[in-house]
Amino acid sequence: MAATVGPTPSSDAALAETHETHAIILGAGKCGTNAFAEALRKLGLEEAHDGWAVKEEEERQGFAGEVNWPCAQWEGDGLEKYKQHFPQPSPKHHFDYFDKSTMLMGCAWNITHFVPPEVKLFAVVCDPMQAIWSRMNHRRSEIGV
Repeated sequence: MAATVGPTPSSDAALAETHETHAIILGAGKCGTNAFAEALRKLGLEEAHDGWAVKEEEERQGFAGEVNWPCAQWEGDGLEKYKQHFPQPSPKHHFDYFDKSTMLMGCAWNITHFVPPEVKLFAVVCDPMQAIWSRMNHRRSEIGV
């Protein structure tokens, strides 16, 4: 039986009160996660990262821009620390967040057992050769080839 952390929200309004994401994109790198994230932005969701967590992310994983929360920390205090990556709504501003963290594919079990069922998970996968081809084309464009 899966453990739950805190109250499980039963509606989008309740989910917003917990300051959690509405969607998490799990995906292999170079497989369309950015395109999918852009589609979510057009639907009105905002990427969680607003700059305040840059130092913490850089210290933990060496770079910033994606949360990439460690699999073992999707419960208890770790889950509460994950939630802190999402700025708290104010009386004037409310945001519906999503998290695009390509390193989280291996954390799917942990995530599904510790976030409310209202949080939508999207796994983006692709042919590994297409991912390599995409990476090569990105690198070539960076050096002007």
